[in-house]
Amino acid sequence: RGLPDMPSPVCVDGTLFLVKDGGILTSVDPETGAIRKQARVGTPDDYAASPVGGGGRLVLASRSGQLTVVTAVPEWEELSSTDLGEELWATPAIAGPDVLVRTGEALYCFRDADQ
Repeated sequence: RGLPDMPSPVCVDGTLFLVKDGGILTSVDPETGAIRKQARVGTPDDYAASPVGGGGRLVLASRSGQLTVVTAVPEWEELSSTDLGEELWATPAIAGPDVLVRTGEALYCFRDADQ
């Protein structure tokens, strides 16, 4: 039930994360296949971009342009969500402290305010 149609899973610190249409994020123990947590993130939407992880966080990008950041732990928690208001199909990239996001209209660079 938690398998995505398009986005690839990502493994961060021994936990596998999958996001599927509807905004359902699932964390799985890759050794046993046990689901650790499965719940909706952000506003329900479709996902083409794969989740990316870095700095203890996951970045999720929905097709309508909603960026959601969650903790990259088995019992993840949503930290923030923002709507770029533009279609987004490309997987975000992490470069050091920066998160690069390409929409149909622009290239955005986000950095944690603490960096």
